[in-house]
Amino acid sequence: MGGEASLSLINSLFGVGFFGYMAFMKLDWHWLIGALFFAGPVQWILRLMGKIDAQYSEVQPQAVFQPAVFEPHGFADIPARKLKRLITKG
Repeated sequence: MGGEASLSLINSLFGVGFFGYMAFMKLDWHWLIGALFFAGPVQWILRLMGKIDAQYSEVQPQAVFQPAVFEPHGFADIPARKLKRLITKG
């Protein structure tokens, strides 16, 4: 499919599948225009999105609803400790 797997699957099933099915059942070529639209430009846009980030539609909602919270010293279960000096006098 070339794009994001979940979005390409939805595009294929509902876009191309529905319009192709309607064109076949009604024997009307007007439904094929919708199928070609979803098979051509929409799939091309999904491929461009997949090249940028292959899991954007899965990671982005998770990042929005579960923002990263960092502890001030790094880890929540490790107590803060004094750091060693790297540069000593003399």
